[in-house]
Amino acid sequence: MDQERQSFYCSCGHLEHQFHIWYDGETNGVYVEPLLSTGGFWYRVIQGIKYILGYKSKYGLFSEIWLSQTDCKRFINELKKVKRRKE
Repeated sequence: MDQERQSFYCSCGHLEHQFHIWYDGETNGVYVEPLLSTGGFWYRVIQGIKYILGYKSKYGLFSEIWLSQTDCKRFINELKKVKRRKE
C-alpha cells in the first residue's frame, strides 16, 4: 500500500459512508482518512460551540461504515502489511 490509497465504501451505498487508508513506509504507519460530515462554515461553528458547551446528541456526530466481506479482507490485509514490517 506504499503511498497508494485504498478506498472503502459502506455496503449501504451512501457516499458519505467511506474512508481511505494508505501506508507510509517511512513511519510504518497506516493513515485512516474518514469522510467527515459535510457542512458549511457556520454549521461547523455551531457544532463546535455545542461540543464546547457539552451538548450530546443521542446519535452523536459519528456515522458508521458497514464493510462487505471483500472490503473486510482488504482492510485486514493492509493492516497485516504493517504488522509484518514491524516484526
